[in-house]
Amino acid sequence: MTRADAFSRDMCTALREKCGLDWQCGKPQKGNRECVDVVGKKESKDRVLIEVELRRGAPLQNVVKIWRQLSRGALPKDVVLFQAFSSVYDKNGTRRQMAAFIGREMTKAYPRMRYIQLSMDYSPRKRLSGQAVIRGGGRRKQHAVKLARRIVARLRKMRTA
Repeated sequence: MTRADAFSRDMCTALREKCGLDWQCGKPQKGNRECVDVVGKKESKDRVLIEVELRRGAPLQNVVKIWRQLSRGALPKDVVLFQAFSSVYDKNGTRRQMAAFIGREMTKAYPRMRYIQLSMDYSPRKRLSGQAVIRGGGRRKQHAVKLARRIVARLRKMRTA
């Protein structure tokens, strides 16, 4: 299991039975094999998508993947996409800014869709060459639970606003 999979699993455990959604981890999306890290479903429709960027080289690909699914009709037009960035990504860095730009453009094309970018203070270690295990699982779980709480609070605020 990769660090990203473990982070998603920890988030799903923390999100279970929150906000009236059925939370699933790493499930392929309808009509293709691409996965979203965490999906909140209601009445068999994806309502909340969470993409967690720990050390990915091109995080904008995750936003483009969602946009493509919206354009194909594989997702409802009122879906909420959270994209959470670890501290590996500088707030003013190109990779993060490109993802934010694509997210803003996607919400212009689909006005009921929401794109929310979040920052985490988690700094995942690099895996050393030949290292069999990823260390730091306790910190990973702590940060996954913290992120899950922030997302739940944001969703509750959105529904009451």
